[in-house]
Amino acid sequence: MSLNLAPTYPYPPWDFREKESFAYTTVVKRWPIIITNFIDTVYRAVDTEGDNNPEKVAEGKTLISRLSKLKYDMSHDRPLEDIPEDGGPNSKVYNDRLQDLANSENNTWMKIPWLFGECYLYRLFDSILRATQHWSTFDPFFQQKEDTFRESGAAVHQLAQMMTDLEERRKEFQQDAEGWEEKLAIVFAEMVQMCLWGNATDLSMLPSMDPADVALLQAVGEDKAHLILRNDAGALWEHVRSLRDARLDFVLDNAGFELFTDLVFADFLITYTPYANKAVFHPKPIPWFVSDVTPRDWDAIFRALKDPNFFTTLDPSMAHSESLKHMVERWEGYVQTGVFTLGPEETYEFWVAPGGYWEIAPGRDGEVVGKLLDGSGLVIFKASLSQCCCLFDSLVNCESRLTGDIKWPNNTPWEEAIGPLAGRFPLLSLRTCKADVVVGLGPGVAEKLDADPKEKGWRAGGKYGLISFSK
Repeated sequence: MSLNLAPTYPYPPWDFREKESFAYTTVVKRWPIIITNFIDTVYRAVDTEGDNNPEKVAEGKTLISRLSKLKYDMSHDRPLEDIPEDGGPNSKVYNDRLQDLANSENNTWMKIPWLFGECYLYRLFDSILRATQHWSTFDPFFQQKEDTFRESGAAVHQLAQMMTDLEERRKEFQQDAEGWEEKLAIVFAEMVQMCLWGNATDLSMLPSMDPADVALLQAVGEDKAHLILRNDAGALWEHVRSLRDARLDFVLDNAGFELFTDLVFADFLITYTPYANKAVFHPKPIPWFVSDVTPRDWDAIFRALKDPNFFTTLDPSMAHSESLKHMVERWEGYVQTGVFTLGPEETYEFWVAPGGYWEIAPGRDGEVVGKLLDGSGLVIFKASLSQCCCLFDSLVNCESRLTGDIKWPNNTPWEEAIGPLAGRFPLLSLRTCKADVVVGLGPGVAEKLDADPKEKGWRAGGKYGLISFSK
């Protein structure tokens, strides 16, 4: 894959020299912590091996030294190294970009553009692992993802019970039932909130559907409404209700609970509405941004959900829930019949290329992805604050790649910021604000938050959400 990753942006990128920026915090704090966590994970794995595999142990110790050197080079602002041609994705793309940066003397850790550096770091991790014999397929973040998901048992079972309750009331959602679409609209709105916040709590009353519960649900939604700085949910619903048997595409973000909520959302739209009949889930081919979904994570979630002993903080009476069992059986049936499927492998490289999603455009090098997404009824780019996020998570997000990691004014229209993607296919971005890039806000919104001393760092703190839709 040879990408031309130089779209023309109207503003400069965020970089690490601005000490008040998320980019600066990234290079002086976040990345060193992530590398340290990687080292600790390898150290524990080496210790577990003991005397069972001396070659793997020796290679693991070399791996630890290699990562320690990377951390040292980063802290001393040394030049980035080339990615070897190791069979991994986009080596030439990264190296061509590194050469461009070297030509302008911007190829050290404190001078590179933030988004490029974020992508490069994980591709370098992949390269370091590929150079080994015994660690080449090791995911240094897998156990962290698994452990975090283990804490989500109550929410998982709550959502599974909700889906069972919907099944029992299925006739109410059929097109010949009175008020069927109004009820679907209520459920849909709460599903969007679930995917935005990664929070099942507000969904507990959905199945009742009597007037009092509908009013209470709407009030619950309003509790968080002030935290959604841009909310295109109304326009989104009008688009979705116009669909029939459409394909949905999920550009996945976090593994574990957030992936679970994505599956629930897809299941709802396919099983209980006439709007969709297929969902394509797009993972990353290598460990990426700590918690992003890989094909291994996709397989792992089905195994976890079928294991009654997986969730560690769950009442034993819930561990053998028939609701969860039946829901997962339905999902496995969808996988077997192609209703649920992973994206085609020929698109994988693009998702870990070092550029923004502006490349998904005719005549650009993400065109293979663009052609696939052209047939979608709705493309959902995920970047929500979920129970998968933790202290060591890498908080870069899809919107930064949708818009480019540049200094957009916060009131820049959403359609302008997503550039050539606007109008190409129906596009939904669900994200919480976890980086400096925030666009599509109304007049005065950013200024009011900037002026409030209690809201310092609001762009990157994860408190506020954005529901951004373009048709």
